[in-house]
Amino acid sequence: MRSIGPARRCRERGPQAGPVDLGFMVGQRGHYSNPSPPGVRAKRPPVVRAELLDPDLWEAIENLARTGTTPARPRGHPSRPRKQDQRRLSAGEASQLIAQYQAGATTLELAKAHGIHRTTVLALLERNQVSRRGRVWTPDLTERALRLNAQGRSCATIAHQFEVNPETVRQRLLRAGVTLRPRGRRSSVRS
Repeated sequence: MRSIGPARRCRERGPQAGPVDLGFMVGQRGHYSNPSPPGVRAKRPPVVRAELLDPDLWEAIENLARTGTTPARPRGHPSRPRKQDQRRLSAGEASQLIAQYQAGATTLELAKAHGIHRTTVLALLERNQVSRRGRVWTPDLTERALRLNAQGRSCATIAHQFEVNPETVRQRLLRAGVTLRPRGRRSSVRS
């Protein structure tokens, strides 16, 4: 004879037989294995063992339960980076910046003076259709670059001193007829 399940047994007995005890099918571990229906609160809350938590965290939880408010986050909290302060120039400040640029001030000088980033200065100049000027490379700079190169300085260190791109220094030295050393660090080979 084949065994049949409890649900089929209930159907076969019919509604007139009365309720069937299916208690043996329900888990015996409490509300974790038999959760309450949605929207209905569990009969007993889960037990929290305070000794397993950090004492400061436990104190904060108890404080929250007493007051119903969360404690203020300490300044400089590492979980959320501080937002950058946004500095917007007024129309008058923008026109003053443009006038200073056209009078010869550099973008770095203007950025420091107005408390904004260099790229913000460049974007403002572009929005106002001000033609950008390149840094003027004078013959004096070429002579200084030649002297520094003869002393063994690299294009990168010369460029850093002149506040220009290393490629600019390299091109100016090549135009002046200098044979440049190969790129990279010198290897120290001992015989």
